[in-house]
Amino acid sequence: MLNNTLSQILPNAGQIQEGQFEPEHLHQLRVGLRRLRTILRLYGGLSQQLPEHIEAKVAEIIRKSGAARDLDAMAETLWPALRAANAPLVELPTHVPTSTQLTVATLLRAPATQSLWIALLRASHPQDNPPGSFHSLQEVLATPLRT
Repeated sequence: MLNNTLSQILPNAGQIQEGQFEPEHLHQLRVGLRRLRTILRLYGGLSQQLPEHIEAKVAEIIRKSGAARDLDAMAETLWPALRAANAPLVELPTHVPTSTQLTVATLLRAPATQSLWIALLRASHPQDNPPGSFHSLQEVLATPLRT
């Protein structure tokens, strides 16, 4: 499950970090991060390789990238619809990062974020587990869903 979400997250994060991205890259990054957060919430306790508070770190990236995604979504749909309806002058807000509000690319380049990716990659490739180390994969995965 970690590999699957990381295969969605990391290529989009890379495009954003390089500055060569479309709004869809940010959208797909955030979709992948929300999927990852759900997996961590349900199954994070099954891995001893995941660092503490990893879900909170993922949530922070989701939260901090939200404003940029909101602007993208409005620029793609709302503002063109307003212009098409001959609404009064619609000014696109400019996004000027301040010292407390990082750009998404800067956030993704941050050492803490890079450490998060490494921890997730490490956890997604666990050490060899001997056969039978889990009683039943189906039971292990179903247990969090029942609570």
